[in-house]
Amino acid sequence: SKLDGGNVCGNCGWGPEVCNDEKNVARFDLVRRYTDMVVGTGSHDSSQLKMTHFKYKSLDLDQWKPGLEIPSKHCLPETDNLRILHAFSANNRDHGGKNIKGSPFIAAAIDRLKDEGYPVEYMHLTDVPSREMRYYQVQADIVVEQLIYGWWGSTGVETMAMGKPVVCYMRESWKELFFKTFPEYTDLPIVEANVQTIYKVLKKLVEDKDYRERTGRDARLFAEQHFDVK
Repeated sequence: SKLDGGNVCGNCGWGPEVCNDEKNVARFDLVRRYTDMVVGTGSHDSSQLKMTHFKYKSLDLDQWKPGLEIPSKHCLPETDNLRILHAFSANNRDHGGKNIKGSPFIAAAIDRLKDEGYPVEYMHLTDVPSREMRYYQVQADIVVEQLIYGWWGSTGVETMAMGKPVVCYMRESWKELFFKTFPEYTDLPIVEANVQTIYKVLKKLVEDKDYRERTGRDARLFAEQHFDVK
């Protein structure tokens, strides 16, 4: 209940059926008792288990790449606007006035930019089938992952591989743990923002084309260095 000073749990739709300390401690105790090594599935926090061995995030870079061919039924109308993508599954992420990704702050920042005359539009996707998501991701110009949880997930991985500038709130304690756990990483080409700074961060990306495109190129290079499933 104290993740990031309570900010995470205070905005999360998951209930005690998932976030129950007693049950989770019992599960980890059981795993520790009967295993010598655990092959992780993507989380960088291995403090609860004896050992984890895994590559952090892998992706077929031929399936997620700049210039991906888009089936006609998934093509969006042509526009001169910059499309700012924010996508999430509504299940457990938007519940009872809580939103773990900070979606209302993202929408408000985009609305403010539009009101000020900037050529932007909100590309809001929710509950799109996973097999189709990449066809929409590749049509975005800027991607906002999340502003509250504190780390990047599948959306960030996939859109970085497509050469998109990705905006995300990065919790300092998790960054420190990540670089310690994965020394092969020396940096993360993610544009950092939170609920207070998202407007300014998006404004800079919209106004500065060179910065926006350079960040996208760095993201693709990063994906080639670290994500390639081959």
